Amino acid sequence: MLFSFGRNPAKKAVMLALVAVLVLATMFTALLQTPAQAEASEALVDEQDLEFREAMGLETDVDAVREIVNEPANQQSIDEYGVALTDQEVAEIERRITIQEKHAPKVEAQAKKTLGKQRFAGMYIDQQAGGVLKVGVVGNATPASLSKHVIDAVPASVDVEYFQADHSLSKLERTHQAVNQGMKSLDQEGVTVVSVETDVKENVVRVGVKDLDKQAESRLKDRFGSSVLKVVEGDFADPARTTWRGYLEAGLQIQSSSGICTSNIAARSGSNYYLISAAHCGGIGTAFTQGGQSIGSVALRNYGNNADVLAIRIPASYATNWLYINSTRQGSITSVQSTSGDRVGEAVCKSGRTTGVTCGQITSTNYTTRFSDGAVHYRQRQATFYAQPGDSGGPVYYGSQSKGIVSAIDSRGYSYYSHIGYGLSELGLTAITN
Repeated sequence: MLFSFGRNPAKKAVMLALVAVLVLATMFTALLQTPAQAEASEALVDEQDLEFREAMGLETDVDAVREIVNEPANQQSIDEYGVALTDQEVAEIERRITIQEKHAPKVEAQAKKTLGKQRFAGMYIDQQAGGVLKVGVVGNATPASLSKHVIDAVPASVDVEYFQADHSLSKLERTHQAVNQGMKSLDQEGVTVVSVETDVKENVVRVGVKDLDKQAESRLKDRFGSSVLKVVEGDFADPARTTWRGYLEAGLQIQSSSGICTSNIAARSGSNYYLISAAHCGGIGTAFTQGGQSIGSVALRNYGNNADVLAIRIPASYATNWLYINSTRQGSITSVQSTSGDRVGEAVCKSGRTTGVTCGQITSTNYTTRFSDGAVHYRQRQATFYAQPGDSGGPVYYGSQSKGIVSAIDSRGYSYYSHIGYGLSELGLTAITN
């Protein structure tokens, strides 16, 4: 089940979590342990901490992880990754980040060029295997020319492996689009599609259906192809930092009559300045405050299609490119990722009002989510970072690059975000990056 926490007040307080990012507006109150309290008691091993470590192929032995968490020197990494890490683990993750940002695009581009649309089946980063780049190839043999070009394009320290696939990425994307376009007619047939995902790892299009039965599965497979489709039970998505300092930054708590959300980056159009957040946090004209200070009202909004995004008109003096990480540390956004610049396995973080900074990895770059109010969002990103109500609208980023807008979560532990490139494009805005 997908939750977006748009306007659903809750009473249960939330502890600062250690892994990824989420989205969603609500009336939650976060109970955060202070540094003094943390030092006064032996740190516990958080389940989400272990999940992050398992996903990244790091140490998962509970006793060993407890020692890592209890070592004060390892606490510094929490600000950056949301998890306590040793110096060696930090170095390893930074090595992988270099691979995903510098070398992965070259490998992917070369694979597409050499294989062509009919044979290129996508690429993902296998973090459990140590950041290996895995390229899908339709057919049995991997062209020697591809291996040679890849070897020439990246250092020997970058591991590249190939896996056999039945379907090209082009075919998966065409099927995904066909299911998107067929939702309304399928509704009339009694088949309620609530999500669609292009799964590069499994080389299938995964379709979530509410109240799934054998008849619905058969209709879908007969219509779109039994070999390319994986049909699963699903449900509708449900749209889910407090001191005023005289300016705004990404990652702050913002509040309206609809509930509480998180601020994203600032943007502009001509001489007009805006603060980005999630569209399900409010409608056109909704007034927002930050730290008790009125900051403006929603002037632009796109709810559905490729982005869950709104823009609050703000005074120019409030606009910055800063990113709130914690009370003693501030980051900045200096670039915006292109909509074709991310890939499965890429590390991402989020900064949210409820769960703070949490990190994880992208598990799909083409996910269709359907909210219970009927809104359908295409090309959402699915990720493993942790989020809770109130994180909606928050920035998804890595380093100093903006990547997205927290939009929803589901009961399986995944978070969903709209790519920042689509959000800005839908509203006709340009990010503030200096």
